[in-house]
Amino acid sequence: MNHQGGSDRYNTDMEKQSTIRRIWRECFPEDAEEWTDMYFRRTYSDESALTLEVADETVSSLLLQPYAMTFHGHTVAAGYISGAATRRKARGHGYMHTLLNEALRRSYGRGDMLCTLIPAHAWLSDFYARFGFSTVFYRKIERYTAVHAFLLSDSFHAVETTDPGDLYADFCRLSDLRDCHICHTFDQFVTIMEDNCLSDGIFRAVRHSDGTTAGMAWGVPESDSDTIRISELLYDSLDAREAVLHEIRCALPDRPITVWAQPPDERTGNMLGHGMARIVNVNQALSIISATHHDLSLSVRVTDPVIPQNCGTFHLHDGMLETGSDHTPDLDLTVDVLTSLLFSSHRIGDIMGIPSVRPAMTLMLD
Repeated sequence: MNHQGGSDRYNTDMEKQSTIRRIWRECFPEDAEEWTDMYFRRTYSDESALTLEVADETVSSLLLQPYAMTFHGHTVAAGYISGAATRRKARGHGYMHTLLNEALRRSYGRGDMLCTLIPAHAWLSDFYARFGFSTVFYRKIERYTAVHAFLLSDSFHAVETTDPGDLYADFCRLSDLRDCHICHTFDQFVTIMEDNCLSDGIFRAVRHSDGTTAGMAWGVPESDSDTIRISELLYDSLDAREAVLHEIRCALPDRPITVWAQPPDERTGNMLGHGMARIVNVNQALSIISATHHDLSLSVRVTDPVIPQNCGTFHLHDGMLETGSDHTPDLDLTVDVLTSLLFSSHRIGDIMGIPSVRPAMTLMLD
């Protein structure tokens, strides 16, 4: 879009980063300058930045960052929206509505299967739901008092290094124990470790006797209490989970600990919504499901008001996917309901007749 006067156009000039940073400082004043410097230095690229101009003034911006995700044994491209903001004086005119729709179409165009985000405030979940996003990433809160003792087996030993180069392979291996999760590249892992340091956080890991890393944990202090929040906890056994929390306890013996744990697949209650997702390429998602579930025979009609390529009837059978099928649909879904269904518990998927998987998304610098 490139119009003058009262219309909108997208800013692609050389000042894009500094312009976005000005909006960031205005809309997210709680972020320390040092942290913001790190964030833009480590994550910003012109390719991921979208801005909206009105009458030659940039009024809204966001970053559509590239990630990957494991999904039914495949690794797919995923977008992650961060820093979505509109200048205070320009709010209430639908500018972010325009920019989010553009971001979704761009996400589809560059090959993403889905787009994700973490709302900065709980009330924003309703806002993002208007664009087809559904809350699919959950956490289960576990609270431990300062006197809670975590047991340490003799078979585990503390990992001394915090060098990302020494930890990354095991980080990926432990992450891949989850059926469906957002992946991090090595550069993103380096940023995670730097973010943890800037946030006065704590990192601990334990290894087996053979030297293989068995568990990792990242913690940050809560802003309004003396509690340490464990934002990610990876492990290859329950004993390793206990051991890495023991290392956190030894480092911070007098602090309560709260763990943001991944809820088990079968759990449907007592979960807190954490992040949202939206399928932006229905064909790709259903093709993968059909290819990995050859016995599945199902017709799904999908409606998507933003991405017209997602609208239509999709017939899954014999490991293939047909579009434009004249089959009577077994399921007639809007794209947000499809997203909720595909990223739900196995039990719900069994009831609806389509494979579902509970996803994980952590360490996103939120």
